[in-house]
Amino acid sequence: VAFCANEVHVPSAAVDRLTGAALRDNFTHGGRFSVDTASIAALVLACLKKRDCENFSAEAETALEKLVAQILSHVRVDGTIGNLYSTGQAIEALRANQDLVPAGAWDCERSLRKVLEEIPKGSFDRPQAAAQVVPSLEGQTLLNVNHLKCSSDIDNLPLSPSPSTAPAGGMISVDYTFADRRHSIHDSVTVEISSGQVLFKVLEKARAMYPVRFRFEYAMTFWGESITGIRGIASNRTAHTYWQFLSGSQPIPRGVGSYIPSDGEHITANYTTW
Repeated sequence: VAFCANEVHVPSAAVDRLTGAALRDNFTHGGRFSVDTASIAALVLACLKKRDCENFSAEAETALEKLVAQILSHVRVDGTIGNLYSTGQAIEALRANQDLVPAGAWDCERSLRKVLEEIPKGSFDRPQAAAQVVPSLEGQTLLNVNHLKCSSDIDNLPLSPSPSTAPAGGMISVDYTFADRRHSIHDSVTVEISSGQVLFKVLEKARAMYPVRFRFEYAMTFWGESITGIRGIASNRTAHTYWQFLSGSQPIPRGVGSYIPSDGEHITANYTTW
């Protein structure tokens, strides 16, 4: 993206590799289509197409059309594309390729409203998360942000009202369960935390109650706390294993350091593969 946006020559080998990956459905994570990765690829191909680069082949055009169609197929009813955190980059990709988006296939305003609704909830408080939505909120993409004059920006975004919160000091109960794939370890506990606290506090409270049974390890990332192990079973990048957190049967839309559970919610940590 940086090369193309700054009109630096992009090697044909890089374009061919990007094109081939798209045509072979290689933009996946955990066996699923990766909207954010595909969106960045679509931005690069759109840039090459706009510049009329000689290494933008018919195959590259086919790859771009395929990526746009795949991104569109992951648009949800509430406006998110893939998941909440891939939505910003997907908006950029679709805007940069408007000529390939069929009429009525996507409601851009709905996607933007969803992002705006999540801002007061703290969903994008982390710098890494914020960086992925700011260009789309400004009606821009990574292809032209280097030409913006931030000093002349007008603060005119219509933010949604802050959500109502429970009275300060109010307590809620959260059920927390963890299990590995073979169920060689399995444990549950109900903990009380203050309303508005994040899921990470649930894990800390469970560990404080039962230090051995509910011990866990974590690492700090750009996205906040990332759980790397529970009761001695660690995530393993080589084996493609990790701890996935679910609310009921659905993956939580945010990390443990920003997801706020509700009263009576059942949180499950499953040791699984990606």
